[in-house]
Amino acid sequence: MTESKAGTAPKPAKELLALNPKQESEFKKKVQEAKKNKSSKGGHLAPGVVYVGHLPHGLFEPQLKSYFEQFGKVLRLRLSRSKKTGGSKGYAFVEFDCDEVAKIVAEGIQKALISCCGPLQQDPH
Repeated sequence: MTESKAGTAPKPAKELLALNPKQESEFKKKVQEAKKNKSSKGGHLAPGVVYVGHLPHGLFEPQLKSYFEQFGKVLRLRLSRSKKTGGSKGYAFVEFDCDEVAKIVAEGIQKALISCCGPLQQDPH
């Protein structure tokens, strides 16, 4: 039986982006500029898809969605799973509402790894 306490506010989500601090502000600026450029043109936003590979076991749809939503609106997220076990195959596809945001996200995380804890770390290779 689960009890919920009335009056307790949910904890605010912590910042998930943990790129190099110098790159982090630049990355956020690029994402904001891409959103502004697309909305100011008045045209229809074309969706963009990003492939994310080498995901650690134990990282599932809710964690991935909350991580990628900090960059822009996520339309769909498809985590590939095994037909036999239902476990993650270690890769996913993330569809953003704006292809420019998807391009920036792909460039920004290209050299980064997602750890089980969530934040990005620079790839040592």
